[in-house]
Amino acid sequence: MLRFERFNTFYIFNLHLDARWGRHNSQRYGGIFSMYRNHWSNTLSTNFSDMDNYKVNSNANPVTRVFSEIYSNRVVSVKDKFTLRSTDGLKVSAHASYYFRQVPRVTNEPERYRDFSAGIKGEWTITDNDYVELAYAFDQYDKSTLQRSQNLDIRSYSNVQNSVRALYNHTMGRGDILTVGGDMMRDYLMNDKLTEGAQDYLINGAHLEDYSRAELKAIRGSRPEYLIMPATFGMPRNDFHSHDIYHRCSSYHILFQVYQDRRLG
Repeated sequence: MLRFERFNTFYIFNLHLDARWGRHNSQRYGGIFSMYRNHWSNTLSTNFSDMDNYKVNSNANPVTRVFSEIYSNRVVSVKDKFTLRSTDGLKVSAHASYYFRQVPRVTNEPERYRDFSAGIKGEWTITDNDYVELAYAFDQYDKSTLQRSQNLDIRSYSNVQNSVRALYNHTMGRGDILTVGGDMMRDYLMNDKLTEGAQDYLINGAHLEDYSRAELKAIRGSRPEYLIMPATFGMPRNDFHSHDIYHRCSSYHILFQVYQDRRLG
């Protein structure tokens, strides 16, 4: 393990490195590098691990002994996060990460799993009573099989999600809080049982009012939901046609709650 820090007038550096070795050629390496300044910071982390396949048995008796094989895992991951703060109440943060895993259950045809995610979020404190938040997120998860004989990486599963979110928060004179917001997500799915990829959209809205009067508190809220998805979503290849037919589902939830605030002291 190695750690290094350096300070100067403008920046603060922080570096952390570690390594580990074990049986069955097990090895793991990791590192974290951070950099800070007055209004921004960035942290980058990486990890790599690998191990060979090995066999275990149930007991020493050769007649009843059962062998099992423990498959190796080669894993690579990288993460980065950046944050910027300004003097006028604005904060912007962004992140990105990549994950890769390989499992050789079949000789010369290892399974591969990948995930990539990224996002950005902005937070703005406009006044002491007003707050706004905007965010976007992306995530993609894939599964594939590498055929070494033909040098082909064949993807059998993929799931992609895109989502956006908006939120407004206002604090009124007596401490009452009004919250209004909404989000939308697009979900795309592809696998070897579908002739083509399927997708759906989920749209949510939110409205919440929080009232405080002496020892009594009241919460009133509503949440409409709207779902758009193909009628053929998730059906086997031979059971549907490829033309787009959509099901639209909507729901509306209302919340009203009153309770007494009893605080000790």
